[in-house]
Amino acid sequence: MSKRYIITVIILGFSLLLSGCKEKTAESETSAGNNGAEAAQTQNSEEAPTVVPAIEDKRTINLNFKEFAKTDNTYPENLHETQAEQIRQTYKTYEYKGLQFIVYDGMDDSLHIVFIREGDYYSLCQIDNWTDSIDRETFENGKSSINFYEYQEVLGTSGVHLVLWNGASANNEFYISVNDKSNNPALLISYCTGGFDEVNLEQNKEKELISYGGGLPTDFFLIVWKAGKLMWTDYLYYNDKPIFYDNNTNEFFIIEHSDKKTYFDYNMEDGILTEK
Repeated sequence: MSKRYIITVIILGFSLLLSGCKEKTAESETSAGNNGAEAAQTQNSEEAPTVVPAIEDKRTINLNFKEFAKTDNTYPENLHETQAEQIRQTYKTYEYKGLQFIVYDGMDDSLHIVFIREGDYYSLCQIDNWTDSIDRETFENGKSSINFYEYQEVLGTSGVHLVLWNGASANNEFYISVNDKSNNPALLISYCTGGFDEVNLEQNKEKELISYGGGLPTDFFLIVWKAGKLMWTDYLYYNDKPIFYDNNTNEFFIIEHSDKKTYFDYNMEDGILTEK
């Protein structure tokens, strides 16, 4: 073998060896690159969990009921016996379950709400200083109205509802309950208000009262019979927005903006309104 042949073989083998190393290195780099991409994708997947949109909390309004005391009446009950001779002028009479109710202007310059039973006169409630508190002539001339209505199952009672319109934007209203067994009248509520609505919030036989239009036409408050007591709220407001009641849908609502109404469900037990 010639020396030239041996040198040629050595050079050829070395060239093949270098070529193989380069291919292996390229394969390793490609594999490493692919593995790195897969690892990065896995890591990103673990660091970015799926975000579930949060559900907006519904607004609630606590009505903050408090007990309606007898002294909360505009004209509290002051039951005492009186005489027919004390009547200066009779304004209105009404018969209910064998009782006769009379509204009269008395000799003591007081308006009396009286019931007669077995010939005896009982003054249930009075508005003192009658000529100073209101224009007596509007009643004597028939320019102001006094009306009796019967009511059933309101605040756990039944009886007569007296509305005394005084010519202003508000009435003096009286709910007088009459016990079915004893037939004894008692003053349930007397209040100066723009009016009362008898509403059935729980859709049962018991009705509650909503007063509207006191000092302002948006002044509403609620009176209920709860846990054996007469309870009421302050004026119904939420973030300076008045709370209204819709008789047609039996729902409370507020007006947000552009006449958009937001309705609320009422829970009697908890005394809470919850946004629908």
